[in-house]
Formats: sequence, C-alpha cells, structure tokens
Amino acid sequence: MMTLLKVWALTVSLGAAPAPAQTLLSIEERDLDGASHAVGPGVAIVDISSTLNIGVDRAALLERIRASDPGTSSQELIQELLQLQSFLNEGAGENLKPLEQALSEWAREGGTPAANAKLQGAYRQWGQSTLQLMEYANRSLAGGDSRRARLRESLNLALERNAGAPIEQLYAAISQAGADEARRLRDELEEVLRQEGVSVQMGAWVTTRGEGSRPIHLPNFDTYAPQGRVDIERFKIILTDEQKAQLRQAERIARDIQSRRLSGVLGPEAREQLAQLFSSTRACVGALREQLEAFLRGTDPTTQRLRATAEATRIQLESYGAFMDGLAAKYRAPASTTSSADFLIGTNEDLDEAARRTRQTVDQFSVLITALNAQATALDEVGKRLVKQLTECRQTFSTDVGTVLQTLTSVFQTLAGAQRTHTAALELGAEVLRLGLEDLPERTTLDLADAGRRAAGDTVVLKFALRRGERPAQELEVRHLQMQRVLVHLETVVGLIFAQQPRDMGGSSTSRFQVAPAYSVLFKGASRTSGFWNNVLTPGIGANLSALDFDKDGTPELGAAVTLALFRDFVQVGYGYNVFRDRGYLFFGVGLPLPVLGFSAGASGAASAGSVP
Repeated sequence: MMTLLKVWALTVSLGAAPAPAQTLLSIEERDLDGASHAVGPGVAIVDISSTLNIGVDRAALLERIRASDPGTSSQELIQELLQLQSFLNEGAGENLKPLEQALSEWAREGGTPAANAKLQGAYRQWGQSTLQLMEYANRSLAGGDSRRARLRESLNLALERNAGAPIEQLYAAISQAGADEARRLRDELEEVLRQEGVSVQMGAWVTTRGEGSRPIHLPNFDTYAPQGRVDIERFKIILTDEQKAQLRQAERIARDIQSRRLSGVLGPEAREQLAQLFSSTRACVGALREQLEAFLRGTDPTTQRLRATAEATRIQLESYGAFMDGLAAKYRAPASTTSSADFLIGTNEDLDEAARRTRQTVDQFSVLITALNAQATALDEVGKRLVKQLTECRQTFSTDVGTVLQTLTSVFQTLAGAQRTHTAALELGAEVLRLGLEDLPERTTLDLADAGRRAAGDTVVLKFALRRGERPAQELEVRHLQMQRVLVHLETVVGLIFAQQPRDMGGSSTSRFQVAPAYSVLFKGASRTSGFWNNVLTPGIGANLSALDFDKDGTPELGAAVTLALFRDFVQVGYGYNVFRDRGYLFFGVGLPLPVLGFSAGASGAASAGSVP
C-alpha cells in the first residue's frame, strides 16, 4: 500500500504555503433594518446603532505568531499546521463547488456521456487536494519526520480499511485522516505556545469629542462592566433643552437684525386655528362615547366577555377627550407669552403630547376592534355599530389627526461632525483578558447601543495584540469604525430664516426679507463610503417651522415650509406658507449655532451667537 501512496503522490506537486491573510479581524455589521454589511479594513463607517459581529482569522493569527519571534519552537509546528490546513480547506471549499454542479447536471441529464465526462473531471479536480495531502505526508522534513511518519501511518491505515471502495470514499477517508492529524497538531501547538507564554488580547474603546476615549466591554475578551445602554432613536418627537436655548437665541438675533422687538399677544386668529386643530377630534369622541356606553349596558354573553377591554377603551377615550378639550380651551384663552421662541417651544410640546396620546388611543381602538372581530358572529346590532364607529374613529385619528400631529412634531437632535481618532495612547487595561490559543473565542458581538454615550462622528477602536510572557503587548491589528447615522432618520436644526415678506401686509419696514426664528425637521441618511457626504455635504430635506410676523402686530404667525439643507445644515432654502395669514413665501436660512457671524444681542444683554458652544 505504501507503493500506491508513492504512485499517487508523484502525480502532483506540493502546493505553496498559504499567503498571510490581509486582516486578522472579520467584521460584519447588522443594522436596525436587518441588513448585513461587510466592514472592510481601514477607517470604515458603520451605523451608530448597529450590531457588530467580530471574528478572528486563526490562520492569519498563526502566521503573525510565527513571524513575531524567529527561532521559537512553535514556528515549525505552525508551518506544518498551516500547510496541512491549506490542503484540507481546498478539498472542503472551492473544489467541492464544481463537483456539486457536475453531480446536479449528471442527475438532470440522466448520465449522458458529456455529463459523465464532466463528473469525472470534477472528481479529479476534487482529488487534487487529497493527492497533495498524500505527497505532503510522503516527504521528509528535518525535525518533522515523526509527524509526517504519523500522518503516513494514518493514511495507509485509512487506505487499507477502504480497499476496493469507490474513489469518492477513498478521498473522504484520506481527508478524514488529514483532519485528525491537523487536530493533533493543534493540540501540540497549543501546549508549546502555552510554554512560550504566548497569549492574545483584544480591547475596544469609544472615542468621543467631549469625553476623549473610554474602554467598553467586549464580550468574552474583558471583564469591564457593561456600559449603560443608550438607544439613539431614529424618530424622536421633542425639542431638546439645548435646542430650546438655541431657538431663544435665534429670536434675539432676529430682533437685533430687524432692529426691533416683537410685542403684543398671540393673535386671536392664530390661536383659533390651533384650537380648531386640537378640538377636531371632538365629534369622534362624542359619537364613540355613546356607542361604548350602549355596548357596556348590554347583557348578552358577548358583552360580558369583552367588558374589561371595552371599559379600558372608554377610560382611554375619556382621558384623551379631556386632554384635547383642554388644549382647545388653552389656545382660545389669552396668551401667556409674547415671545416667538416660547410660542414655538410651547406649541411643539403641546403637539408632541397630543401626538403621543393620539397614538395610544389608536392602539387601544385596535385592541378592542380585534377582540370584537373575534366574536363577530355573536355580536348584536349594538356591537356591530360599535365596531363600525371604532373603525371610523381609528381612521380619523390615524390619518386626519395623527398624520398632521406627527408631521408638525417629529424632531430629532442634530448630531454631526467628524473627529480624527488618535489611538497610540490607548492601552490594554488589566481588565482585558490574556487568552491562550485554546481559549480564544471564534467571534464576539458588540451591540453599539451598549457602548454608552456616543454621537455621529465618534469612533469605535478595536485593537488586537500579541503577548509573550511579560513583554509589552505587540499590536497585530487596529481597526477604526466611525459611527454615523447611516439609516434614514429625522434630525432637527434650529436657526434663522430670511422670509420674503408680502408688500401689502402693512408696517413701516422697507426690507424685502423678514428675519424669524425657526427649526427644521429633516430626513437624513449618511454614507458608508463617503466622508465628504457625512462630514461636509450632509444633505437633508424636510419641513421648516418658523415664527413669522408679516402684519407687524407683534403676534407670532406659524410658517410651514419645505426646505433643503446642506453643509451641516448651515445653508437652507425652501418655500413656505404662512398658515395664519394665507400667504406663501420663499426663504433662505442658516442653522445655529453661528460661531463665525458674531451677532450680538446688543442692548438686550443676551449672549452673542458666537458664544454658543
């Protein structure tokens, strides 16, 4: 049988040793939409809320260990193992694909001569790696003879046991003998590396603009306590305290530019428009309340089974109706502020709460509708009328009311900016585990939401290092992952607009443009490949809300516009509509803060625009 081994071995030449892998770490990004993205080397861009699956290429790691300290006893073992694994990987990987295709064609074509020839060729191609393995075992290496002899003995035994078997069975037996030898070599190597004091470490950091760098927990690689989870919402519906301050600053700047103050109270026409918006649910609330009360007065078995759900819906409806009526009364009463900034901020908060309560009420309607439909065959006329009224009101609240409220109140804090990451000073702390090769996990998962506070433009740094005893760590690979808000989301920017005001609205001003405080709700998304898009162009499109005063009576008038923003939202252009004066207008705008313009609040004593951080 040894003769057969030699004859087969002469048919092929020994394959070259595998080339070192380009990277040690393979990183796959899984975003909130469920899509997967391969993260390449260099400075890569990932979504700020994605999950990263991080794998370690063991073959590449062994190559780095072999090259890190020439003359060590592990070098020869690593070379033997990598060469053996290269043959096994070829046989299990790319050479199986043509064989699978040939088998499929053979089955499909019914064993035609052409299909037979292709199948035989695929078997020969598949066998190349097996023959390379046999030739490898038959060669002698100084210092490696005992291992090669062990492999030759295993191969001969496998061939003897499978004498007369089909060629594919022989190939499989040879591959199995090679795999067993690779496992023995790995065990030997792990022991030798342990004696040499070889271990590896991987650490992770988040580098931010405000806090510098901080280590974060990487499961199975360190003992750091997990960071507090921080979910960055894609669609948040409230102005932040910082944005409120910016809006008030915008009002001061607008006053200074216009050389006058806004005065007076909120006009009755504007407030009546908002009051009508908040009271637009009254008809549905009243009709549905009657239907619910009639249903709850019923005595049939269906009513009793659904009583708890119907009662919960009634309570929710009462609370919702009282809240909306309260807002309607509030906006019909005399105003409590003359500030256009307070006007926008207060209205935003009221609309936000109204939108939240509307969603809750619609959800409760859906729960009751589902329960009623489950008993549809047993419902009497009262129950059927209730289903009909619930469906109509759900549609009204979802579209006529909910859509308007959501459009007016959806805001998101602007997080933009680029940051250059300096990682030379990042050191692997005592909490980072020193892992032997046998303890090294195949992969780990880093959910960026568990990385704590972070903003677009911040960076995740991964550092993989090799240690030998107590020598300083030797960096094998460092990866930089810049976090951006890649997925489509809403952001808000506060600023000033210069609106083209009508000539026939009265007043003494001869200026063609009126300056007004405003904020824009922008749909945005970042790029995984372009730093220019993310850090310079930063386009966004959406809605702009402003506090205008076209008739010069000191009463803020709500302007709603479509806008395009560019260059970190500093430049905005769009077309809008003065809701309370029934006038359209063109505008251009600038975002806040304005560190380069140096506007001063003058006599008002307010801080300059340039002082805003």
